[in-house]
Amino acid sequence: MQCLAFVDTHGNKNYLEVLRNKIKLDNPDFVICAGDFTQFETNMKKYLEDFSKLHEKVFLIHGNHESASSIKKMIKDLPSIEFIHNKVVEYKDAVLIGWGGGGFSQVEEEFEKWIKSKKEKIKSYKEKGKKIILVVHAPFYNTKLDAINGDHEGNISYSNFVKEKLVDYGFCGHFHENAGKKDTIGECKVFNPGPKGKVIDL
Repeated sequence: MQCLAFVDTHGNKNYLEVLRNKIKLDNPDFVICAGDFTQFETNMKKYLEDFSKLHEKVFLIHGNHESASSIKKMIKDLPSIEFIHNKVVEYKDAVLIGWGGGGFSQVEEEFEKWIKSKKEKIKSYKEKGKKIILVVHAPFYNTKLDAINGDHEGNISYSNFVKEKLVDYGFCGHFHENAGKKDTIGECKVFNPGPKGKVIDL
């Protein structure tokens, strides 16, 4: 099973063509967008329509440039796009955990409360052999994905959850400087796939 993940395209149509070519070449099972696909929601409906044509299944969260409410309204007539913020979604042999927005705080108390209520459900999927994927916008703390100017500025709440060994793959963005980088937290592989996207074997 494969997925293509991307983030931080910020309305640049050139990246859309790159993504189309990768999907045509590798034929992944599904696509993930980890947010910031617009410049503060400019032409957002058009970009969502373009994403809906990328693949039959596109999982998406918002970044700090989009709002959850706007996306929910705009994808009502786009069935190939599933907005997974605040959701745990099963698809084929994968389970996606989505938490969008943010990027500027290192502790996300709302996420911590929410994910605590979902742990038993996630554990049951893990026991069934499903691949667990965490999709967030802010980078994971103390990794190559959040290293800026010699310091780590990522999200501690996300990294702490990954350390509980329930997640197999993590996707994030926000720090454009680290686009294309990957790292590990324990046995979990974490990626900033960047705007050009990355095809991952799950």
